[in-house]
Amino acid sequence: MKSLFNKAMKRFSGDGDTIASSYTSTTTTTTRYENGVPVEVITKTTTNDEPAEVITKPLTNDEPVEVLEYEVHEHEETTPVECDVEKPVEKPIAKLITKPVEKLAKKPNKKTEERDPDEPEMGHESIVGYQGERSDPASRCCPIVVADEFEKHLDLTDHDFSKVDKYARETPAKEAENTDRLSKYLTKPWNEELDKLRCIFTWITENIRYDTDAFFGGNIKHCGPEDVLKTRKAVCDGYAGLFDKLTSDAGLKVWRISGKSKGAGFKPGCNIDSRQFDHAWNGVLYKGEFLLVDSTWGAGYLNGMDFERRFEPFYFLCSPTQFIYSHYPEKPDHQYVEPKLTKEEFLDMPYVKPQFFTSGLNFVKHIGTGIEISDDKVEFEIERVHPDESKPLHATLEWEGHNEDIPVMIQRLITPGPRGGRKFKLSCTCPSKGEGEFNIFVMLEGNSGPMVSSFKLKNTGSGKNYAPFVDTYSVPFSFTIHNPIHAKLNYNDNVKFEVTIFDLPESELPSLALFLPEKSARDLQKVSIQKVTNEKDSYTYAIETCIDQKGKWGLTYHTSPTQFSFIAQYTVE
Repeated sequence: MKSLFNKAMKRFSGDGDTIASSYTSTTTTTTRYENGVPVEVITKTTTNDEPAEVITKPLTNDEPVEVLEYEVHEHEETTPVECDVEKPVEKPIAKLITKPVEKLAKKPNKKTEERDPDEPEMGHESIVGYQGERSDPASRCCPIVVADEFEKHLDLTDHDFSKVDKYARETPAKEAENTDRLSKYLTKPWNEELDKLRCIFTWITENIRYDTDAFFGGNIKHCGPEDVLKTRKAVCDGYAGLFDKLTSDAGLKVWRISGKSKGAGFKPGCNIDSRQFDHAWNGVLYKGEFLLVDSTWGAGYLNGMDFERRFEPFYFLCSPTQFIYSHYPEKPDHQYVEPKLTKEEFLDMPYVKPQFFTSGLNFVKHIGTGIEISDDKVEFEIERVHPDESKPLHATLEWEGHNEDIPVMIQRLITPGPRGGRKFKLSCTCPSKGEGEFNIFVMLEGNSGPMVSSFKLKNTGSGKNYAPFVDTYSVPFSFTIHNPIHAKLNYNDNVKFEVTIFDLPESELPSLALFLPEKSARDLQKVSIQKVTNEKDSYTYAIETCIDQKGKWGLTYHTSPTQFSFIAQYTVE
């Protein structure tokens, strides 16, 4: 039988290394908001950019779970075996970065002459909030806020924008004849600045299409807000400029930011100095908190050479501590975090997508943009806060010289992660010396979902330690196979089978058994109970037995006294 997830396919087919583009310098005059007074500002802009890229990998459906009948026989080697279970951590659990700051520290005042003219001055009471430890260069970064305006960090997780979004998407064509009229129409119904910002963001992402002809044709030219409104096409400079104009006309504290991004064509470890990775976005000061908006990436992504429209609300008022993973501004002050990250640190951070954050993921230890191994084996841990069992993790290794992806084993661990979430170990082996891409997915819809993180894997070993992992099946409970984890077992070896089941009350625990080639069964015994923080207990089952029959061995659970379904299946040679 096939495993639940046995293959993935890339949706993105563009070759970012072959994109050609031009470089245009233009001087424009715009009206901005500064200290509550509209002022005219002359700005010189250099234009070249790219939109975001999203990789989706649909996965094949698993075969139906096989249900078999068998005869129950006693076996002299079914004696329960005691096993050691890892104890839960006793250290305090760090709070999520989306929660209010725990400590406040004053930030030195910026000199007036160093301040961007479009950016509201932070002043001597600007502060940064302590966010706790994470696992990468951004772990020491804290968001900058303005002390006399700030109360708590913005959290849009459960905020309902349906009414605002519907209003924006139903805007009559006559209301979009010019920027002044459009700004008034989009903001007039709302009393809250948050709704005004959202209405403008939604209208732009719904109505402006990325100009693929200009991007791929190397003919990128500066287009002012009125031009973008007229043609309904733009690259990032046009998106950012239109958002700036519509919000500034409404008296909102918004300004334009330019820099580099990990957009279309980017791969972990590549150089972003080329013009291909130039980008533009917006900064916003909302209730004393500096937040970021990218309406280009909020509108959609490139699928090959085509623009696919897809609304991505992650890029609306994004926290600087998450935005910094993919956007690096020209001016360090526009990072809105302290301390500032260097370009080298930015490039060394994990390559992650919006769903990495929205799914509550966190690397337990920093892995950077790549891992180098010498013994063919790689494993690391990832944490998931508030996981959804219907949206499991999946991972594959794309290896040079192999047509099919190499499966990755994902094992849930008993001990919680540093933020109190569930901790998983990801393991795989490399079939040869060489390089590949390790990709992590979250299955949002059945057996398919977007890639949420990717990094390079280099193996200097020979591949002698390569061994396929055991196939596992979809079952109605959460489990981890601790041993054996490889698909092939040796005849006449003594093997200890060990499995942990999570999140079930003791009264609902299934009975586990080994189903042997000769149609007999050997029951696993419950050997330990482990308390899992804030969750139900976990239960570990084990049996130590001689692999005395050749053929297929099944790790199973009983569905009736004489029937069972597979959890995993091994081959004995």
